[in-house]
Amino acid sequence: MNVDQLRNIFPKYAIYVNVPFCRRPCSFCHYKANLTFGCSSVESTYVEKLTKQIHELLPFVDSKNTVESLYFGGGTPSLLRPDQLEEIFEALDHYIEETNEVSMEVHPSGWNKKYLDLNRFTRYSFGVQTFNQRRSMEWRREATSFEEIGDILSMIRAHTPEAQINLDLLFEQTLDLQDVICAAKLQPDSITIYPKTGPKKAGDILKIKQSIEAANANLEHYSPLNKGSFIFIKKGSSCSRYANHEYEEVGDIIGFGHNSVTFLGDTAYLCSYDRDGYAYRRKFSNRYLRILLQGIVTSVTYDRVKEIAPEILDFLSPHEDGHTCYLPTEKIRSFYEYIQDRYPADIVRTFSQTVLYGDDNPALLKEAENAPLFHSDRGN
Repeated sequence: MNVDQLRNIFPKYAIYVNVPFCRRPCSFCHYKANLTFGCSSVESTYVEKLTKQIHELLPFVDSKNTVESLYFGGGTPSLLRPDQLEEIFEALDHYIEETNEVSMEVHPSGWNKKYLDLNRFTRYSFGVQTFNQRRSMEWRREATSFEEIGDILSMIRAHTPEAQINLDLLFEQTLDLQDVICAAKLQPDSITIYPKTGPKKAGDILKIKQSIEAANANLEHYSPLNKGSFIFIKKGSSCSRYANHEYEEVGDIIGFGHNSVTFLGDTAYLCSYDRDGYAYRRKFSNRYLRILLQGIVTSVTYDRVKEIAPEILDFLSPHEDGHTCYLPTEKIRSFYEYIQDRYPADIVRTFSQTVLYGDDNPALLKEAENAPLFHSDRGN
């Protein structure tokens, strides 16, 4: 990555600020190699490096460009103290004129009501994962009760009524519908239900699909994003601007912080900190094709397909809206065989890991093919 690429960044881009620290590793976490554990706070030296990186890179981006989303992720960004967040915001303010969304991932047990006093955040995403305290202990996660989450959400709504709130839920093979019911009672703007990624055995894919269908049936006032996905949007609310920018618009993203990823055009770059500062190295290319294959089973636009891979149009079927299309589940295996002969192995793996929730065992593709996604008239 070089500064010339930053000078030519799209007029609308996103910023990702990475905070790679956690109190302890949850059993389901697949980022363990990239995180530092045993942390109850973020050292000031890390924030100093982060703000220095901002001051060194952002001057090369046109200040008139709009930041579609500023996203604090991790790790556990809610380990940051409010004064540390303000220090980061002050650095960003030197170079940014307009930001459409400021979002933060929050571990519920690490909520700090003083975040509200910053008057910065327009969206909060809470990693609830489960309301079941026994299951939280099994997952090595600090439990937060339904009542505690409700109190936090009430606090946010009283202070910033327009703020968007997302709740994350996690399940393994079978989703606990009580988690879905509790989340819906809290009426967040969106509910994201993640199947646990990783190796699967026979029958797991079908159970996951059935769980998502059951969640859809119990979320009367929510619509599945793009039909068949595991993101549910409350009527009258909207999706994360960051997610839309990354996956729908496939726009440029500048990553700040250790182990952050920057996406410039068709290439991704990984940032790493060391004693002397920071460095970027190319992580992968073919980003446009990767994003296309990650979204192809739920929804992609015809324009994007024609631009990136027009040769696959024969596999796709139209959605009712006329401008998006999808890969029917009954064509998953034939599509896999088609791209296996034509695309690099890592790109093929991206597709199989998407439809198999983190696994890439071709033997499980038949199961994915025989477990059709639901088609709801509530889809966005």
